[in-house]
Amino acid sequence: MKLKIAILAGLAATLTLSPAVAFSMPLSAATLIGSWELRTSCMNDHGKPGACIEMKPGSLRFTFKSDGNWSLAADDVTKTKKAGMYEFHGSRLILKNADGSVYQDWRPDLSADSQHFLVVDRELVETFDRVQITE
Repeated sequence: MKLKIAILAGLAATLTLSPAVAFSMPLSAATLIGSWELRTSCMNDHGKPGACIEMKPGSLRFTFKSDGNWSLAADDVTKTKKAGMYEFHGSRLILKNADGSVYQDWRPDLSADSQHFLVVDRELVETFDRVQITE
């Protein structure tokens, strides 16, 4: 989590009040495939976005492939890269590191237009924008 917070702090562009997209559908393997960029990272204020950081385009990108692989590329000082496998368990999306350990355990919600997804955890509310559908 410290790495995640450090990456977010290093990539911040501007402060905003909250993401402006409505989310309501669960994400599925079929709707996940492609690349997604972290757009906003907000403090979790009792399940709702609090103070937010809007990320610069290209700052942090996740790519999900149909074969169950995921990768992350950050446009930070060290050009952070991670990769592994992902799995769905009900409404949960589990991202595992290459060694099989859990990197993230998300319960993402997809926007009605399938172009954004939202992840709420104990500390953060994050929104991701689709940037590419094909692998």
